[in-house]
Amino acid sequence: MKLELEKVNSKKQLEAQGYCRIDLNKGYWDYDFGKYVLVADKNIFFKVSGDIFGATPVNTFKEALNIYNNGIYKIN
Repeated sequence: MKLELEKVNSKKQLEAQGYCRIDLNKGYWDYDFGKYVLVADKNIFFKVSGDIFGATPVNTFKEALNIYNNGIYKIN
């Protein structure tokens, strides 16, 4: 089920909605690329190029915001 949320323009707005957060890609996360990781909370996921993810590396906040604004989904 796609969640109908207001579009966000900043990391602060994204995290205030309570569905996702943006972490640094170090320590717990260790992807081969990307400075940041867009992370969805429990039972939430997003689509990137048709694939479904609960976390994905991104290079910029703008990239993370774009993924978030294109739709996040809740598992029923």
